Amino acid sequence: MFRYTRPSRLRIEASTACNLRCPSCPTTTGHIHPAVGTGLLMPDDFRQILDDNPWIDEVELSNYGDVFLDPALVEILRTAYERKVRITLMNGVNLNRCTTEALEAIVKYDVRAMTCSIDGASRETYRRYRVRGDFDQVMANIDVINAHKKRLGRSTRSSGGSLSSWVTTNTKSTAHELWQRNGGCTSKLN
Repeated sequence: MFRYTRPSRLRIEASTACNLRCPSCPTTTGHIHPAVGTGLLMPDDFRQILDDNPWIDEVELSNYGDVFLDPALVEILRTAYERKVRITLMNGVNLNRCTTEALEAIVKYDVRAMTCSIDGASRETYRRYRVRGDFDQVMANIDVINAHKKRLGRSTRSSGGSLSSWVTTNTKSTAHELWQRNGGCTSKLN
């Protein structure tokens, strides 16, 4: 007998656009656009998805685009929080163009995990891989997130609302930086 189970997790793109032009990214090369297109998740559409699928308890809001480019992100996060749907941002986060409201919202509305793509622990290396990105802005936004966590009484080491990891391309030009930046432990950075 076949037993049907409903998925409890879902991946939805909050934004399929990106402000960076990373050389190895399929968004930059245009490979994803024929299949996915370019657009933003609208709050009413997000609510409708949750209404139509009440068994969903976790949503990944990122993949090929930068989630922070969606001007409705704060409202989407608030909706998920109010409906007790966990949110993760494990791909497509670069922290270059973020409003202060959105940075606060990832803490306030308990985003469970977030991975930021950095690809270098210095301005020079970062610039090579994250074309049009601003290393100093990313680091400043991480500080803002941690300040919101402190102000709201959240641990800066917990997963809720935190920058839980950063993703790098470990090459000859990044390995020494990652070792220095991370106190000799590259395993945290993949």
